[in-house]
Amino acid sequence: MAKITSLPSPEIIRGFKGLIDFVEWRGIFYVRKWPITPRSSLSAAHFERAALFGEIVKAYSLLAGNVIAYYQNMAQGIPRTARDLHVSAVLGHLHEREEVPVGWILIADVLLAAPAATIDFQNIPQTYKYLVILYSLRSDRPAENIDGLGVRFNNSNVGYDWTTLHRGGAGEAFNDSELEIALLPATTSPAGAFGVGTINIYDYTNPSKMTHLQLLGSGLVRAQVPGQIYTLHAFGSWRTLTPITRITLFPTIAPNLIAASQASLYGVT
Repeated sequence: MAKITSLPSPEIIRGFKGLIDFVEWRGIFYVRKWPITPRSSLSAAHFERAALFGEIVKAYSLLAGNVIAYYQNMAQGIPRTARDLHVSAVLGHLHEREEVPVGWILIADVLLAAPAATIDFQNIPQTYKYLVILYSLRSDRPAENIDGLGVRFNNSNVGYDWTTLHRGGAGEAFNDSELEIALLPATTSPAGAFGVGTINIYDYTNPSKMTHLQLLGSGLVRAQVPGQIYTLHAFGSWRTLTPITRITLFPTIAPNLIAASQASLYGVT
């Protein structure tokens, strides 16, 4: 037995189960050899439970392929294995899978401390069904009150189709170098005005589908002027079947997004 300064993470503790035991006693943390009960002290009920557990574990290899694939999908991103989940399901304890994230899972959050040309999400995990970006952005385009918001996938500048609809107009382009799908306030817009919106990205890992995108955005570009508060709906697609691992946001005219611009990328399970 040895003293330690603090307990490690639950994942590390579970990883040493059966070998090392981590304990706390009167505010002091210890690590010790896993306690073993002498076989002579074990009850008949214990041996019955052990035999049942062994049969359940062996049965995992006999499951149909689609069932194993289901467990493997459930086990993505958590410490437990597909076989662990199978055992829990048979024993009626599948609710113990508390580590499984459900809903929107934050992948990355970027808040600019200084002006920057882009907000760039790289190495995007391929384990989610959809992606969602929430943004609050403003351009530093000089002497103007409006700029565009561009989006690129995997740093590619070819193959984008998009259309937008907003108060006062619409736009569209085919086989463009980017998705120009929103408007952003710029230098002469009211102080503190940012363009805000939600970008939904579909089929980003499916090699049989193009990546499709929908956006709902809004912003104030000039105070007390009719038509200068906008709400915008956009659709875009990328003419490729390549999975998305990188998403880049940028102003389409100005050099930079200003400090305090922010975007958050979520994965949807």
